[in-house]
Amino acid sequence: MATVAQFDHPNPMKLVSSWASVTEIQMMFELMDGSLKDFYTDEKNVIAHIAQQILMGLSYLRDKRIVHRYLKLANVLRNNDDNVKIADFGLSRSLDIGNMQFILTVLGTIQYCSPEMLQHQLRKID
Repeated sequence: MATVAQFDHPNPMKLVSSWASVTEIQMMFELMDGSLKDFYTDEKNVIAHIAQQILMGLSYLRDKRIVHRYLKLANVLRNNDDNVKIADFGLSRSLDIGNMQFILTVLGTIQYCSPEMLQHQLRKID
């Protein structure tokens, strides 16, 4: 939660508020209209606009040394103006932690895993 609260970029999902009780933590995020999982367009300019926003968000996360680890269509949210936000940082990790073994851990939806991840053929991350 601390990681998400520190985001200062238009493409990762922004945490609006959070609160906790004895039994649970509640988080309120920006309101979006849906995910890319249920979105289709063949308009090349819209596709390019969405792709550019995803790449800018990923670039921001890379600069902050954060690995999302669960990027898929359902975790990229969009509004009716075709603005997108990368969401669901529950599995994300910082690259600055001492133990990098988590990068070899296969998590998430198997259909979205790269062949390299499934075969544990990862190379050193710069």
